Amino acid sequence: MVSHRLGKHQSECNTSISANAATFKIRETNKYELAAQDSEAEENSSRNGFSCIRRSNPALKIPADALTRTEAYKAYMSSHPTAKLIGINGGWYDISKFIPHHPGGSVIAQFVGKDATPVFKGLHTKDVLKHMRPVATYRLSEDDPAAEAFAELHQFFIKQGFFQTSAVWYAGKMAFAASLLALTLFLVVGCSSWYWHCLASCSLALFWQQCGFFMHDFMHSQGFHERKIDNWIGLACGTLGVGINSFWWQEEHYVHHALTNTVDYENGFFDPQMKEESWAQNKKLFPFFTTRLQRALIAIQHWTFLPICIIVGRPYIVIAAIVSERRPIVWLALILHIIWVSVLLCQLPTWTQVFVT
Repeated sequence: MVSHRLGKHQSECNTSISANAATFKIRETNKYELAAQDSEAEENSSRNGFSCIRRSNPALKIPADALTRTEAYKAYMSSHPTAKLIGINGGWYDISKFIPHHPGGSVIAQFVGKDATPVFKGLHTKDVLKHMRPVATYRLSEDDPAAEAFAELHQFFIKQGFFQTSAVWYAGKMAFAASLLALTLFLVVGCSSWYWHCLASCSLALFWQQCGFFMHDFMHSQGFHERKIDNWIGLACGTLGVGINSFWWQEEHYVHHALTNTVDYENGFFDPQMKEESWAQNKKLFPFFTTRLQRALIAIQHWTFLPICIIVGRPYIVIAAIVSERRPIVWLALILHIIWVSVLLCQLPTWTQVFVT
């Protein structure tokens, strides 16, 4: 997604419009948009900070004389200086109280003062805004050309059927993964030679790799396109199967997709998949490495990357994913993963084979 800072948009707006006139115009715009709504149907949700309406909210109506995105933002902020607004498809929504409750995490705060339409459409279902009321509206003529191009590409993919799930393909993949697990059990339990046991480690690694891809797809809701169902399958494949917290991965991965390759020095933010403690994807991340040890490791990362991934990569990601985890279902799945892997390893005849395998 391509997003511009608020300051750039502010420099483009017509400075001859006074704050009072703009405020009056935005109020008239809101009256136009909300005229058909029953005022008695309005209720305020103190839990999430959005103003809600009970009836279904159709496509947002934008009047022909609506303010530009920046003008509408400035007009509302002039009378509500503490508001935190994000723009979605022609509407400014105040998320001041919603940020701590956002299911996708604090990444939503990165879009305050910006148009988040492309990211919103990519990561949310159509009915998310069904009961949400914008505090202001703006005309869509300011939309970024790149965002428009991506929107057209998205529609092209939909028409071509690229987002349709192939149940046959997934069934075949799951059958292959199940056969890898069955092969692992046979090589460990049914064979006594050490070289068969070593081969079992390879088949187990391939099984984990397949489970990892299943976790990726289902936590992206690409299986049944029903988030709750897909999340359960992702939990089974990722946390129970591989031992990686699938929800932690999902939350971090959403940030990665929403703000791909983004580095924000002012707010100390960066795409979480651009950096680890001893690795940097790009030199613009160097300011985030503050110790001499980190800088030394970055200087030789072309030598250390693969060894670190192989030796400590898996333990690191498992630990990082659970240190702040509070969901019982995740801990249950992780404990069950440890149990079934431990039972499998206990079938090996010696501790040497356990560690080597």
